[in-house]
Amino acid sequence: MKYMKDIIPGAFTLGNMFCGFLSVLFSVEGNLVTAAWLVVLAGFLDGLDGKLAQALGSTSQFGIELDSFADVISFGLAPGVLFYSSEHIILGKWVWVLGFIFIAAGAFRLVRFNLRTEFETKDFFNGLPITAAAMTLASYFLFSHGVWGEMRYVGIVILILLFFSALMVSNIKYDNLPNFSFDNQWNRIKLLYVFVGIVAILIKPKIAPFPLGMMYVLSGVIRGINDLFSTNRIRTN
Repeated sequence: MKYMKDIIPGAFTLGNMFCGFLSVLFSVEGNLVTAAWLVVLAGFLDGLDGKLAQALGSTSQFGIELDSFADVISFGLAPGVLFYSSEHIILGKWVWVLGFIFIAAGAFRLVRFNLRTEFETKDFFNGLPITAAAMTLASYFLFSHGVWGEMRYVGIVILILLFFSALMVSNIKYDNLPNFSFDNQWNRIKLLYVFVGIVAILIKPKIAPFPLGMMYVLSGVIRGINDLFSTNRIRTN
């Protein structure tokens, strides 16, 4: 039974890694929509493996390290290759530099998280999680194809990539996934957001993920600005 507790979360982690690997292959072959969907799917598997590990009481250092390796592939390398495959024809061969910036920022984010795991709260992340950054970036490809039938607005993609890279290495607070509990009001709000998000994705699978992801990204930015002004008011008073 103990081995099953370890195997089940690990299987989801390997599923996450496998989706990232497939995403790279589809990006290289030019099938960008499928590659983007695989990054999004990897994100859902990544969220499940952590929750399962907590529920089964099988959280371990090995699992944390394996999860980080999977995340580098699925949410660092895969989005970077996806970006390169879509933009190098327009921007030239040096577009790989932008892709590497995203990968490097994501790797920094993961290493910092692992080093701070014991000191971070369960409610917030410090910096934009690499999973959210990658899923939102990949979902723009789905959004663009869903709205216009093709990839458009290269400048927006570049701004998103650089913006997300900066947020990943920042100390801006971002909400953790909600617990399956209705005791806390803010947790109930997060559960409602997740429920509405799932319904929206089921109704508009190509359109909904990107605005939902951007709402999460901007929520941290708004919180950071609010905290900054609050600190300045305290110092002034």
